Amino acid sequence: MGYTAPGIFIGGEWKHSVSGGKFPVLNPANGAEWSHVHDANCEDVRAAIDSATLAQPAWAALPFTERANYMLKIADILEARRDDFCAALTAECGGWIRKSMFEIGYVPGVYRGRRRRPIFSKPAKPCRLTI
Repeated sequence: MGYTAPGIFIGGEWKHSVSGGKFPVLNPANGAEWSHVHDANCEDVRAAIDSATLAQPAWAALPFTERANYMLKIADILEARRDDFCAALTAECGGWIRKSMFEIGYVPGVYRGRRRRPIFSKPAKPCRLTI
């Protein structure tokens, strides 16, 4: 069996879902159980949205170069753990390893590209999601 997260990551920490339930993640290619994930409900989603809403102003207040450095760190981690991510993606989605290698190889470039200074200086208006 693959990786099983210790809970739902909300507000900078792992928490159990409100329901306490879990469900299996099956490899669609062979039906094998690959992992288990916590069964989040509307309360968990609301807690995640509230936490992200509270964290956003601090993120926005960071200097651009500091946010860019986080993007580079994400890209570095993805590249360093490429084989782990490829195996997980293949097992979870039931796809081909070469397709997973392409996708995981592509994603760090997206993060590296997003670390460049934005063309527009006006920030986007925040959106509100209602559940």
